[in-house]
Amino acid sequence: MKRAQNEKFKALSLFLDRDGVLVEDSGYISNPEELRLVPHITDVLKSFENDFRLIATTNQSGIARGFFSEADLHEIHNRLIAMLDDADSHLDAIFCCPHHPREGDEYYKIDSDCRKPKPGMILSAAKEFDIDISKSFMIGDSERDAQAGKHTGAQTILIDPDLNINENPRRGLSVMFVVGF
Repeated sequence: MKRAQNEKFKALSLFLDRDGVLVEDSGYISNPEELRLVPHITDVLKSFENDFRLIATTNQSGIARGFFSEADLHEIHNRLIAMLDDADSHLDAIFCCPHHPREGDEYYKIDSDCRKPKPGMILSAAKEFDIDISKSFMIGDSERDAQAGKHTGAQTILIDPDLNINENPRRGLSVMFVVGF
């Protein structure tokens, strides 16, 4: 089922961090075969796909650091798209930042506006897809993700697999929800 398009209204989006939200975070994923979907993520995506653009935003400084190439990342993302397709789910787009401000190859060693916690990837996606950021959500598993959402005016949801509900998690971090697995 495809999302109904209404030209009178801006699109809404779920901006989703890749590692730790869409796929298991196993460090620098440099090979498509290392990719493992987070359990039940396809069901979650399917439940929102008719009302929201589903857009991955991911820092990939492994490129700057020489752990893998842009071509490798393209193959990894093609595998992610195929895995979601196999489960009748999808992403509308994947935005990534290959930069690192202090480490790696000089070509990629820049303090880029696209690297979270800066808002560049979200703002680029919002422009490309005509998204109303104020009614959209950034879902991530790090302060960097939450800050990127906050910098754009998106609502933020922090996923914390180690959440202990008896503690005050992430004190001082401005998020709408903190969700544990």
